[in-house]
Amino acid sequence: MVTGLEDLPPSLAGTEVDCTVATDAAGHLQATAGLRQCFDYFLSAVGEESPEILMARIRTQLRNSLREPALGEAEKVLAGYVAYLRGVADIEKRQASSAPGQWDLEKVRQQMQQVQALRRMYLSPEVIAAFFDEDDAYDRYTLARLELLQDRNLPAAARARQLAVLDQQLPAALRDSLKTVNQYTDLRTLTEDWKKRGGSAGELRQIRSNLVGEEATTRLEALDQENAAWDGRMAAWYGQRDALLKNSSLSTQDRDRQLEELRRSHF
Repeated sequence: MVTGLEDLPPSLAGTEVDCTVATDAAGHLQATAGLRQCFDYFLSAVGEESPEILMARIRTQLRNSLREPALGEAEKVLAGYVAYLRGVADIEKRQASSAPGQWDLEKVRQQMQQVQALRRMYLSPEVIAAFFDEDDAYDRYTLARLELLQDRNLPAAARARQLAVLDQQLPAALRDSLKTVNQYTDLRTLTEDWKKRGGSAGELRQIRSNLVGEEATTRLEALDQENAAWDGRMAAWYGQRDALLKNSSLSTQDRDRQLEELRRSHF
């Protein structure tokens, strides 16, 4: 039996396809995230095989799993989904050609609206909900994060507190996957803002505590002290070394000897 998995392209070789599909009691297709995963599995190999071959693989999988009327309904969803993906690629291409720089929140909103309009053009509300509910939650979260990070009307500590609240609204699995990257980005962004404004040590502690908790904040403060001590040692070393190098009364041998002694005393 032909399955659509024969002679897979290199990127799919050795992988397992999960084309989970579902129907209701009347034999109609039920839209699920698994159906989209089935489509995406094969479409991820675009560039290795022609779109026509990849579509044929998907249709073969559908024919082996479904009967009418669900089969025809699934093929209609597939056609709409592919048309949607082509439209998204055009939108992203236009976005990539725009001038680089700080995120323009209005353009981000416009792009999200354009993508949502594309979905409504090609897919039913039931399919949109099954395919994109998680994506939409992530997009709303990302936009809210950008708005907070760029809001200079709020103190950095208040933004850190709201970012932490925003993170708690994510599904647990998504929150865990984003935690490390987001904490690093948020700390860096809000700390730079704190430095530019000449904020207090107390404010910095509050920023850190809101984002990473008390224990990690204590570790960061200890690291700050170590870095400050190291910077002090380096400043003292450079100052004393430069004084020796500028001392014309010393012979080369005496200067080298004193530099070595100075190096040992500092390091």
